[in-house]
Amino acid sequence: VSDSGDDSLTDVLLKLNGSTISTLGKLSPGEFRVIKSGTLISGNCSLEFEAQGEDSAGTVQSEAATVNVSCVIMALKVFASASPAAVSPGESCEITCIVANTGKVTLNDIFVISKRLGPLGHIDCLYPKRQMTVTTNKTVRSAIEDTITAEGFTQERTSVRASTTLSIELVRSSPSLEDSFQAEVP
Repeated sequence: VSDSGDDSLTDVLLKLNGSTISTLGKLSPGEFRVIKSGTLISGNCSLEFEAQGEDSAGTVQSEAATVNVSCVIMALKVFASASPAAVSPGESCEITCIVANTGKVTLNDIFVISKRLGPLGHIDCLYPKRQMTVTTNKTVRSAIEDTITAEGFTQERTSVRASTTLSIELVRSSPSLEDSFQAEVP
């Protein structure tokens, strides 16, 4: 906000879409102030700013400006499953991760990683409103309740992440019928 005239302004305030977001008090000729509004913008919109103040003659001076905002939405989703969902210790299972780009910008270099099982796969490029599947086989030695994370990057190298939970149950082999009979013999 600046006083571009040759008269001081009093009771200067800045409005956003009709609501006061800052009261500046007095501005001298040539003086300016920068205001941080912290305005939450959740989608494409227009922001209407108006600065006003009273000059020495008691006349309200005002100036308005409209800014059109185009939001860039970055969003990623990941879903994970194991087949079979329960294995014996040392067996392998197939882990399938579906990675969906639900945003409006292309994501690159998407890595899919498990905290316990390590890297699960990589996707070079995923266009908006598209999904890809990453599949790998992993040997399981114990029950797993794990976080699967997919992380990709915009062209500007902004990170976009999503996480989900993967559960793999452990099946203990039941004793054989012969073992059961031997256990009953005194």
